[in-house]
Amino acid sequence: MALHSHPRCRLLGREGPGRRFADRALNSWLARTFHAVHAAAPQPVVLGPHGLHHAHLFRAHAAGQGLGLLFHAAEYPAYCEQGFPVHLGYCQAGSTLQYSPDTMAWRNFVWWAGGKYGGSLAALDTGPSSPLNQRLVYPGLEALGTVYEGSFGDWLADVYYISWWAERRRQQRILVSLPGIPHAPARRRRPELG
Repeated sequence: MALHSHPRCRLLGREGPGRRFADRALNSWLARTFHAVHAAAPQPVVLGPHGLHHAHLFRAHAAGQGLGLLFHAAEYPAYCEQGFPVHLGYCQAGSTLQYSPDTMAWRNFVWWAGGKYGGSLAALDTGPSSPLNQRLVYPGLEALGTVYEGSFGDWLADVYYISWWAERRRQQRILVSLPGIPHAPARRRRPELG
């Protein structure tokens, strides 16, 4: 599967494609967490460029809550004249993900590192009848049920799981975009000492 379904699609973030964390165990844990979201979802979740492929790392506003991750599944449902007549930009091109109000209501997941809910992963029901709809869903994006990390804390980084890199181990499919670090520097070989 191609990374971009359209040449102008910028799937990998605000700051560029990023790099992996130096700690392999952290990369491995992040990959497992993406798979945990996939397995625990109350509605089917697709790991891929149109479905679940990123999370937002944030520092919680609430004292003692530490860090958190906000995951978005069903990122780019397919455009459909009758079912979903919404253009979501270049990255929506080629999507086969069918729009469903139930899927969109359960597309946000939050994981907390500390505090009362430390180590917990929660699916957020943002459907029209949920109290979270009024409190968390960004105005104008009700059909998508989009929740922003700013509702929980200050954005620190975007974390990407490139599930379609089948030739790589899971922990090698993690990329992180940090502010001010747009991409990994070019690798240079060490000069041979003679």
